[in-house]
Amino acid sequence: MKKAYKWTIALILLGFVLTGIFLTIAPDQIPAHYNIRGEVDRWGSKYEFLVMPVINLLFGIFMAWLARFEGKKGRDMNERIVSTMNNWILVLFNGLWLLFMWKAADARDPGGDLGDLTTKIFLMLMMASFIPMGNIMPKAQRNSAFGLRTKWSTANDHCWQQSQRIGGYIMVATGFVGVIFTAVLPAAWGGYAMLALIIVMAIGSTWASYRIYMRSQVQ
Repeated sequence: MKKAYKWTIALILLGFVLTGIFLTIAPDQIPAHYNIRGEVDRWGSKYEFLVMPVINLLFGIFMAWLARFEGKKGRDMNERIVSTMNNWILVLFNGLWLLFMWKAADARDPGGDLGDLTTKIFLMLMMASFIPMGNIMPKAQRNSAFGLRTKWSTANDHCWQQSQRIGGYIMVATGFVGVIFTAVLPAAWGGYAMLALIIVMAIGSTWASYRIYMRSQVQ
């Protein structure tokens, strides 16, 4: 576990290093926000990007605390899962920050829009992040902090385990389908496809936990 926490520290520090490099090469005014189509809808100071490594820091510390909390409760598997999830998400965050910083510092693109290819890469990264998280969901022990948590999935250990297994399958499938959709569809539609898939995933997982609970009551 110590190795996982060391990776967390390294990934947090990497965010600050990337931001430091960006601040030395970026123009003073950069795209500060994009809409769902990848178009700039707000410009701002390059120093606004300092919020990115701070997000990494706060998120990483919180997740590391949650992992240690689970470990102290005797749920060693949950500690490993939360630590792994933490590092995966920090990798994703750093990848997204790097993508945004690259576009913001690109003097060849005065319009600042993400562009079709960059938008597709961003959306594909977002959808791909569901795959590793869905793979580790079935291993989670029942807890009050993470996983597929509904009043049905938390009813007992059987419902919890089955809900995490089915929810994990749904999340992985959503990730794979999302990567394909966002790669194939026009960039302007990719964001809507991602939102639609996330909604379907949430509804499907919740319904699955309900059905698992109802079947357990009949047995």
